Amino acid sequence: MKTWLIVPRIIVALSVAIALCFALHSMSQAQPNTDFAGDMRQVNPPLDSRFTAEPYAPGPAVSPERVQGWLELLRAENDGSAVFAKGIANLEALLTSLTPPAQSVLLPNYPNPFNPETWIPYQLAHAAEVKVSIYAANGSLVRMLDLGHRAPGVYQNKSRAAYWDGRNAAGERVASGVYFYTVEAGTFRATRKMLIVK
Repeated sequence: MKTWLIVPRIIVALSVAIALCFALHSMSQAQPNTDFAGDMRQVNPPLDSRFTAEPYAPGPAVSPERVQGWLELLRAENDGSAVFAKGIANLEALLTSLTPPAQSVLLPNYPNPFNPETWIPYQLAHAAEVKVSIYAANGSLVRMLDLGHRAPGVYQNKSRAAYWDGRNAAGERVASGVYFYTVEAGTFRATRKMLIVK
């Protein structure tokens, strides 16, 4: 078979694998207390085993090493097309999401200034209980967001970052002005400033 016929099949297979990896990774991050494990094993066994030929067994883990191998394969076959560029970019993004950051960091909230809601992104080098405290300019505590136990990783997009609806602990909208947010995760602690504009 000619090489030009094989390459599109590789791209299709890798695209399907990438989409599956992103879906499983997102579900494992969004629902840590379900049957999705941190190593992103296959979905729960079927409800009725009569419809399967083999007993359920967990699938292989999607590891940074495995994604790196896919990335090297795609780079080796790269013909410079937009399809390859997108596939490589997707694999690089997946590799970044699977690789714990070297250090914990509190990132700027977005949007900022905001009205009425904002997201507070951060990254964790180590697993930890995460809390976000929001303070008024005078130093009084406005709201505490207890995010629970979080695995190492980047919590940057809207589905993973801490969310604040611009309300205090009593559920009332806070006034316009400068506020500060502090993230605590294990021994890591950092503070940044944000602005509500109405």
